[in-house]
Amino acid sequence: PPEPPTAAAYVARKREWARLAATRYGLEVLATGIEDNKYNFTRFFVIGRGAVERDIAKPKTSVVFAVSDKPGALVAALSEFGRRTVNIIKLESRPRRRSVTPGFNYVFYLDFEGHHADAGPAAALMSLLESCAFVKLLGSYERGPTPRSMFNGDADVVLDPALMQI
Repeated sequence: PPEPPTAAAYVARKREWARLAATRYGLEVLATGIEDNKYNFTRFFVIGRGAVERDIAKPKTSVVFAVSDKPGALVAALSEFGRRTVNIIKLESRPRRRSVTPGFNYVFYLDFEGHHADAGPAAALMSLLESCAFVKLLGSYERGPTPRSMFNGDADVVLDPALMQI
């Protein structure tokens, strides 16, 4: 059966986003519509050395860390952000092979609102450094648009967070 008109409008907008991004950064769009899930969003990072400007309108920070293998360690690490009213917007875990003992332990990728040098986030990160087995600050950067904001309030498009991975 044919897709509803809203799905066609969504695909057309998504192709337009690719063209706009390519124009802005002097790139060439090699292919569009290659995703296998229409709710797929891809993140790209520009990686460099040195500090990024602190004058960011909507900063977001990414960090990777590993906690000790004991009950409550992850909860304790995450609660430091809540105590300082730092909003966690993404948490992912990935298995990491242990080098000495058999089995797996996990590293956690965390995104939060704010710049790492701001008072609340800096204090939360210091707590991570004191309590975690491993901490790596990936950096602070301008937060991109959320999927909902990309649709400009289009009521015909249903955005189910359970179907999206950002």
